[in-house]
Amino acid sequence: MVGMLSGKFYVVGVEENIIKAKNSNEKDSAWYRITLSDGRSTFSVTCGSKWSVEVAPGKTIEFIATSLQLLKQYEMTFNPDMSSGYCKLKLRTFKSIDNK
Repeated sequence: MVGMLSGKFYVVGVEENIIKAKNSNEKDSAWYRITLSDGRSTFSVTCGSKWSVEVAPGKTIEFIATSLQLLKQYEMTFNPDMSSGYCKLKLRTFKSIDNK
């Protein structure tokens, strides 16, 4: 997997944040703060409730944030994203690692 930052990380926290709709005809939305750890240090990334992730070269799926499992290890790659005017990490690929 290719990315600016890559590695095997455990999901150690998932925090849901609700954004209340301004009008009664709109729905509330959510964003998530996901805390990852490599066993020595932790860092957080943010995401919406759904995002596109490349699961194989040329194959992209829409992933739902709530399907990440706590204390499960994933192989992940990230790239910097400056589209919002500031730098944030964007999850590009991930693959669940089955620990036996």
